[in-house]
Amino acid sequence: MRLLTLSGVGGVGKSRLAIEVARAARDDFVDDVCFVPLDGVDDPALVAAVIARSAGVGEAGERPAFEQLVMYLQERELLLVLDGFERVVDAAGLVGGLLAACPGVKVLVSSQVVLRLSGEHEFIVLPLAVPEQRADHAERGERARYPSVVLFVQRAQAVRPDFMLSAENEVAVGEVCARLDGLPLAIELAAARVKLLEPDAIVARLGSRLGLLTGGPRDLPERHRTLRAAIGWSYDLLDPDEQDLFRLLSVFAGGFTLADAGAVAAAAGGTDGDILDRVASLVDKSMLVRLETNGESRFSMLETIQEYGAERRNAAGEDAMTRQAHAACFLALAQQAEPHLRGLEQDAWLERLDRELGNLRAALRWSLDSGAPHVALALGGSLGRFWYVRGHIAEGCRFLEEALEKAAGTDSVDRARALRVAAMLANYLGDLDRAEVLAAEALALSGKLPDERSVAGALAALALAARSKGRYDESRHAFAESAAILRAYGESSQLAEVLARLSIALIGAGDLAAAEAASRESAELARKLADTDTLALALNALSEALILQGALDDGERVCEEALAAARVVGNRRYSSRVLWVRGLSAARKGDGQAACDLLEEAAAIGNEYGDRLLVLGCLVIMASILLGQGRPESAVLLLGTAEALNETIGADIPPWMAQPVAGVRDALDTGMFAAIWARGRTMTGEEALAVVRSEAPSNPRAVRGAGGLSRREMEILRLVAAGLTDAEVAGELVVSRRTVHAHLRSVYRKLDVRTRAAATQYALEHGYI
Repeated sequence: MRLLTLSGVGGVGKSRLAIEVARAARDDFVDDVCFVPLDGVDDPALVAAVIARSAGVGEAGERPAFEQLVMYLQERELLLVLDGFERVVDAAGLVGGLLAACPGVKVLVSSQVVLRLSGEHEFIVLPLAVPEQRADHAERGERARYPSVVLFVQRAQAVRPDFMLSAENEVAVGEVCARLDGLPLAIELAAARVKLLEPDAIVARLGSRLGLLTGGPRDLPERHRTLRAAIGWSYDLLDPDEQDLFRLLSVFAGGFTLADAGAVAAAAGGTDGDILDRVASLVDKSMLVRLETNGESRFSMLETIQEYGAERRNAAGEDAMTRQAHAACFLALAQQAEPHLRGLEQDAWLERLDRELGNLRAALRWSLDSGAPHVALALGGSLGRFWYVRGHIAEGCRFLEEALEKAAGTDSVDRARALRVAAMLANYLGDLDRAEVLAAEALALSGKLPDERSVAGALAALALAARSKGRYDESRHAFAESAAILRAYGESSQLAEVLARLSIALIGAGDLAAAEAASRESAELARKLADTDTLALALNALSEALILQGALDDGERVCEEALAAARVVGNRRYSSRVLWVRGLSAARKGDGQAACDLLEEAAAIGNEYGDRLLVLGCLVIMASILLGQGRPESAVLLLGTAEALNETIGADIPPWMAQPVAGVRDALDTGMFAAIWARGRTMTGEEALAVVRSEAPSNPRAVRGAGGLSRREMEILRLVAAGLTDAEVAGELVVSRRTVHAHLRSVYRKLDVRTRAAATQYALEHGYI
């Protein structure tokens, strides 16, 4: 290999890497290394002279610089480093000529554009690895291992020697690095700001990265002194058509396909005739990154580059037109996807919407902010099933509520659908009063529309809210009316879902035989339609009906089927319902500890998705179990929390809550009961469960194996030692990441280790894997 090109976006560290490679390779070349900076060179015709001057070649009369250079290098063995070649890429032929004429010469090029010479090897210089941004904080110290964080700390200490990564600032430092895409130049510029700003203050100012990140060292080229200059240098390398496309493509959030690019370009008034060639050129010039996702080519921009593109788009007066075209493209996608979100193709379409979630959010935000709420109504309503299945319940509800408010006074099919979807999502957030209002408005509007199926949907939304409030008879009648309309229209897919929801209302009403029949019919329809999501819901209801009828083994078998179906479509809300049913079964079998473990994990997922109804149920059932275990104080604490939670939901006290309340009143004196109950009312479900867990007595049945690990802790240690990530462990055990982190912290404490590697070594030594 005689020609290696280090390619990558501006600011990613190509020059620095080239210098380090040259330094390391110096002893391998008899005639040393010749470093040629090309920062100030714009004319390809001058490249030979610049190289000759850097190599120490004196001028020789009228002989062309290239000939002088060949004569000088022909008998030498050296490494020629050409730094910043992108401005003079038309001089690539000169490099090829030197390599052909000078067999002892090797060339290392740093460039945002490949030279496209035969024998050229490209090494793409990637940004530094960054910590994952997530709400549940990583283990303390984990971020310190990321190269981006190491660089930030090094550069911060250069301007503020007392700066240290600490428990107080490591989250903010990690977020700075992630928000800056791991670009070394951006991180260095940000780190320099710690002289005046703490890391969390830098995070707060990153909404405008390009304005903040200035003031690099004066001895660097201008393009390395501000991030805007570095990206502007890259932008100026593009020809006018490429610049036009770059500005347009910066509208995408989270990547795009060639088809997406063509559709938006066409809608924005351009042409997609040469879209492939222009996108390929932008990839070659490091302005786009190509990704392979499930066999599909996607393209994306680093966020810092995207921000620059948005600036240029605004300056060119193209923003409104481009964003309108983008919104129209993704409205069309959502409408195309909607009928496929049930049935045989639902998995593929759900995954496609997952990939485009960033673009869908951007389209919704633009339509709401730009005076086009009708677009948001249509888009948000079309995504209703996606919001629900994938657990984006609070987000979907917020978008729809804002769209309904901004499009007030319009009567349309889109508004009726948006009302139904918003009612369902509000219900699962536990905002039951709002859910009823939205469902009632949906029913009133649907009555004015020609399609009675809209009425069926509104009735189902009303029935759902009534069921959540404990009005089971009202709910079952509304669900039955909805089902009758759907049967009349032959709407099997929607009918399957309504029957599954009806069965849960029947369970609440105590009609377990009818619930079993309805859930079996729903499951049969869902199987015929290959509707895996509705199948999970139906099987979940069926398992609960069976367990409540005493058929524990059959119920648990069906429960596992429900879990498998929920995993296929990624519906973690159904997974939490599975945990609830498994906990119920364990309680019926007399295994109170296992029941509490399962219910606590169900509650953790419920908290994650805002499912207050599920959390409420978990608290009450756990209180009953704890009362039976002789822990009335813990039971009272959970019931106090449950009462406060129930009040925020707006539901009547469910009859199954009355029995444990009566039991704990008998077990404690009045003063103690009142004090603990009041304390519970001040806590969230998570806080109350944490207190109960911390006050649990030692349980020999739950503690097995070396280190005093509980059964669940041993399961998690085994999976971690097998190489699974926290997310993979959470998926395997159907728990939240937060639960995994909590258990891991306990494992580390009990085993007196601090890292995953040490925990894995312990697991190997003690036969866990």
